[in-house]
Amino acid sequence: MQHVQLEEQTDTVILRSLVELYALEVTAIGSKGRGYMVFGQDGVFWLQPEEDKAEVVAMLQRWDHLYAIGFKGLTPLQATTDGDLGFYLDDHIAYLRGFSPGRVGELTLREDVMRTAKLLAQLHVCSRELPRALWPEPVEIEDIGNLHVSRQADMSLFKKMATHRLYPTAFDGLFLEAYDVIAHNAAESLEVLASLNRGNIPLARAIPVGLLKQSCRGADLWVADDGNVCLRHLKGAAWGPFALDVVTFLDNVGYYSEWSQATGQRALACYEKVRPLERGEFQLIYGLGVFPKGTWGVAYEYYKGNRRQDELQFILELRLGLDRDIAAGDFWRWLAGVELGL
Repeated sequence: MQHVQLEEQTDTVILRSLVELYALEVTAIGSKGRGYMVFGQDGVFWLQPEEDKAEVVAMLQRWDHLYAIGFKGLTPLQATTDGDLGFYLDDHIAYLRGFSPGRVGELTLREDVMRTAKLLAQLHVCSRELPRALWPEPVEIEDIGNLHVSRQADMSLFKKMATHRLYPTAFDGLFLEAYDVIAHNAAESLEVLASLNRGNIPLARAIPVGLLKQSCRGADLWVADDGNVCLRHLKGAAWGPFALDVVTFLDNVGYYSEWSQATGQRALACYEKVRPLERGEFQLIYGLGVFPKGTWGVAYEYYKGNRRQDELQFILELRLGLDRDIAAGDFWRWLAGVELGL
């Protein structure tokens, strides 16, 4: 890759470099946020500098390959005249991609939810054709199960701390009440996850794997004014069970729809039109989704964290976390539990 050294007249240097590196007839360039809008005779482009060089190079290679094999949920990357997918811009790596006027996605909008579900499923299907050399770091089901076992152990420890404190706090009392409400959810989560690795042929081995977006938010989506939708980037990708992306996406859908079972069901149905889920995937989704992470997160911060908030703020956060876990539990039972006969 070629290297461009920035000077005081940043926009002028970048404009001249784009003309030289990409043979573009650039008419104007302007900084916007962390990137640059590039206007040329051939259209409008977006120039994005990134700090993590190794990760960005790998991301661009996956991006280019996915687009080449037919995944149109990414805007095409512009290659330099030397065939590179980017160039060094001071101590960053910058890449140039197409740009269409539009807006960032919003999971509060039903249409964007369905667009994201379809796009995520298409990404998963196409990613099966990625060569092994382009696979990112793997995520293992066993590690995920161990993480939740550890979190359940945290909850049991917090219960002991709240029970045996010499001078119990108001938070201790509320946590013990919350624990009684959500203990079943935590136990059920661990049982379902553990069942994936039982038997002569564990279901976990048959769960489909591929490229994971990991972050499945509305902000990851770009909705162009002409109606086309695409992912804004592939940063932070991993290789593992597709179900992990599905549960992350549906968890966000549930949060922004106030755990609307109807919205969640429509989103799941939209995903399954492109890539139907298998039983083992439903088990993984249910086991991860039903765990009371709202309560665990607040309690962890209170009992093991830095206590940056006062007691009243922690109590408020715990009440919100408990409400979240109760609503989410019903949400996941409807979406995945019914499929499993639970």
